[in-house]
Amino acid sequence: MLMILSPAKTFVTEEKVPRSVFKELLFHEKTAGLIQQLASLSTEELGTLMKMSEELSELNGERYRKFYVDDPQAIPAIHAFSGEAYKGLEAWTLNQEALDFSKESLRILSGLYGVLHPFDAINPYRLEMGLKFSGRHGKNLYEYWKEEITNYFLSELASTPGDQVLLNLASNEYSKVLDMKKIKQHYAILTIEFKEQKGELFKTVGMYAKRARGQMARYILTHRIHNVEQLKQFNEEGYQFNESLSTETVWVFTR
Repeated sequence: MLMILSPAKTFVTEEKVPRSVFKELLFHEKTAGLIQQLASLSTEELGTLMKMSEELSELNGERYRKFYVDDPQAIPAIHAFSGEAYKGLEAWTLNQEALDFSKESLRILSGLYGVLHPFDAINPYRLEMGLKFSGRHGKNLYEYWKEEITNYFLSELASTPGDQVLLNLASNEYSKVLDMKKIKQHYAILTIEFKEQKGELFKTVGMYAKRARGQMARYILTHRIHNVEQLKQFNEEGYQFNESLSTETVWVFTR
């Protein structure tokens, strides 16, 4: 079983690790091509593209322009983000066995890096997958990444221990970068949803759903789960598997 998570817009202030301990990124050449384009944009152009304030536009413009300045330090991807999903994951509190298990079971999708292993070295950045960002890379980031990311997961799933299932804990914005039809020809895909009960209805509440995805990822890592049926025992924060709302390909947890 191999799970995917979305990244977050915000980054933590983390003690950095010597870059020498990291292996080369999967798609470093494609990332470099995007950085070159982004570094050429003005503060105003970045702000318009990403709907950012002038302050954030200046910060990210500086990040892109200095992206490849020789810096012997970096942040491991699993510790780098601070959004709701990563508050649920609480990677900084995981024991070494869980962190080691993440290397084989967790991948983070990224508009800038394509796919990240948990201990890939990354710099803080801002580049959402769903941006209407066209240029030398194509009309958008989905077009830029889809084929290579899909082929990467087809290759990874072939050697995944336990169930050969792609567990989708990512948002729609990020998961649709994969050619799911192509993957389904060879492997099962299971999407997890989290819903809150409002009267007689169950609704998805973004903030809670994001945090719960991170909690599910943490549950998998701490219990070192290979088989999807074990996920039905997940009961963090009052969530329970809701069989009546679930299908073969979408499992719904409610509270």
